[in-house]
Formats: sequence, C-alpha cells, structure tokens
Amino acid sequence: MKIAALLPLLASVSAAPLSLRDDPVRTTANEFVEGGCTDMILFYARGSTQDGNMGASPGPKLASLLEAKYGADKVAVQGLDYKADLMENFSENGTDDAAIAALQAHLVRATSQCPAAKIVVAGYSQGAAVIHAAFKTLPAEALARVNAVVTFGDTQYVEPVAGFDTPETVANEPCLNNRSKKNADKIPNYPAKHSLFICNKGDTICEEGKLEYDEAHSDYDRRAAEAADFVIKMLAEA
Repeated sequence: MKIAALLPLLASVSAAPLSLRDDPVRTTANEFVEGGCTDMILFYARGSTQDGNMGASPGPKLASLLEAKYGADKVAVQGLDYKADLMENFSENGTDDAAIAALQAHLVRATSQCPAAKIVVAGYSQGAAVIHAAFKTLPAEALARVNAVVTFGDTQYVEPVAGFDTPETVANEPCLNNRSKKNADKIPNYPAKHSLFICNKGDTICEEGKLEYDEAHSDYDRRAAEAADFVIKMLAEA
C-alpha cells in the first residue's frame, strides 16, 4: 500500500467545509450505555477521523430520522467509541481489534439484557469495516438478534460487477486489503436481505475498492432517509 495514497484523504479532512466540521449536530451518543434497553437500539460506527463517537454525518441524521419515526424515548442511539485512525484502513480488517471487540461487546450485552429490543447496526467508511470484522466472529445468538445492517461508503464493499464470477482481487493501487469483488457485497454470517450497502456514484472507495477520497465519499447525509426507510421496513417485517 502506498502511504502517498492517504494524502488526498488527509487533505480533504483538513479542507472540509466549515459546515461539515462545525455543524452543531449530535456527534456523540451514549444512550444504550447510560440508559440501557429501549424498544429499538441503533449501534453506529463513525468513519475515520470523525468527531465524537457518531461523527457529523451520516449517523446523526439517520438517528434523528429513526427517532422521528418511533419516538426519541423509544430509540437508544449508541455510537462506537474507537480510535477511527486513518492508518487502520490498511490493516487486515480495515480497522483495529479494539473497535471490533467493542462492537461485539455492545451487541452481546444488548442480546443478553434487552430480549425485546429491535437491534440495528450501521456504519460509515471505516465504521463499516468494523461491522464486517465484528460479524465474522459474533456469537450466533447475537447475530440472530440484529434486525438490519446499513453501511455508507463501505471500505469493505465493492460494487458488484455483472458477469464477474472469479475471485480476482481489485486491480490498481491503492486498494484496500486486496478485497475480492466476488462476495464482497456481503456482511459475514448475516442475511443479505437484511443488509443495505449505500455507495454513492463516483465514490471510488466502495465502487472500486481504492482509497482515493473524493467528494462523493463525504456526501452521505442526503441518503440517510434511504437508510431509515430500509430500517423501518426491516423492523416492520421482524
């Protein structure tokens, strides 16, 4: 992997519009940790370098839409506390082991303590990588309790290619973790019909598996409603 590949992403973080960096949105949420069980629990993992444990987007927007639907007192929003360090995108799982363990611990606790709660897991960019890695070894009883998974700008996802049925790796540097396009559009051990991968046109991170940051990768707030609609549909069917 070329470290130089990170330069455009680093530059984009420092050059982000003021409205993205300083917007007074809820960048931290600890409602499950502090308040315990509710009818629905949203676990959310932010992207690399984002503030708080939710980031400025698209997590807070998704949370607000679900609260508007079900009532704020019925939804516990819990951001994932992890480093979200940029360099972890180049690690084997695309994130660090502590992040993976933290999400698993939340889900195991919710499964054990909240038998009636509906559980939703969502993540953006590196936060999506946390989900992929956590679900690889998540206990079966916890997996069975998750009602929906949504990822935005997923670093472990590559848009399916028509007719592509050989396990070749993504070509051209810089790529993320040499991911294969075959079956890359799956959350490990989780039903595809309960998963939604939101990838913007032009976002090379999830379209091609390349760590080449562009405007499309930062433009997911506008698709939070799409994610909320999917979650609402999944919960209605549960």
